[in-house]
Amino acid sequence: MAQHEKTAAEFAQAIRAARTWIEKVAPVQFPGYIDNDSNKTVLLGYIYDEGGLVTVDNLTAAATACAHKLEGLQNGEYIQRKADLAKAEAEKAKAAAEKVIEDKKNLVRAENTRVVNLWIKDCAPRSLLVGNEVYPPTADAMVALIHQNYPKVRDAEQVITVEQLQAVVDTLWGSLPKFSTKPEDNVYRNQPVKVRELSQRQKVEAGLEQDPASRRNDHKDDGKMISMQETARRAKEVHDKRNGIPSEEDQYKVKLEAISVAGRTGKLDHGTTAALRAVRVLNRDGSVNWKTSFEAADHRANQYEKEKNR
Repeated sequence: MAQHEKTAAEFAQAIRAARTWIEKVAPVQFPGYIDNDSNKTVLLGYIYDEGGLVTVDNLTAAATACAHKLEGLQNGEYIQRKADLAKAEAEKAKAAAEKVIEDKKNLVRAENTRVVNLWIKDCAPRSLLVGNEVYPPTADAMVALIHQNYPKVRDAEQVITVEQLQAVVDTLWGSLPKFSTKPEDNVYRNQPVKVRELSQRQKVEAGLEQDPASRRNDHKDDGKMISMQETARRAKEVHDKRNGIPSEEDQYKVKLEAISVAGRTGKLDHGTTAALRAVRVLNRDGSVNWKTSFEAADHRANQYEKEKNR
């Protein structure tokens, strides 16, 4: 009795979905569609072959896939509608991509403003400042040279650095107006103290290091010893690669890409199969471990089969 009620409920839901689709969706997305037995057979056949239920979304998917078989959809109005929808989707995707790029650029612009303001506050020579700001003609000259020398900064693809700002000031220094002659006002402020680095030769001459040319071969710089097992494994990899033999990982990758499960009707369960094939287990370095990925997907497939057969 419960099974009969469920079937009756599903049938009533299918009728409602079909009526809604025919009255509201078809006239807009599939102008010219004819509500006849031939078209119903095509749509329902597609849905049942895919193991789905009769819903508004599934009817739309079926009509899209089978448009070439449906009566009434080879008219100019539907073809134009289809072209308009494709164009609208393309424009929407383009606008979304452009927005992502512009959002990133806005973040870079904001960070550039922050870096420049901090540089003016903490590092810029005081002689270039009027109050707490760089003299406007000086700022204009700096911006022009930044745009010329650093196109990625100009195009908001890269955040400017303190080193780049100071390289621009160094280039323009002789032509920039100064508002103080005090020595301390004509240098960069809060600069890290530069420690002089001795060359290797100077270190050897000062007795701080041993001359590499006179050092004996004491194996100090030898690489890590490789075990016989690892040597054999590497040799096998080279041999297999040279002879076109798939590696163990490649074989597991092929197995994972071929895994599939069937639904209760015995037909391929496209959704679950796609999810299983998408399983990825990563190594510590971020690469895919195909063996572990296959074993994980195979385990899920077995669980699916057990639950399906209950």
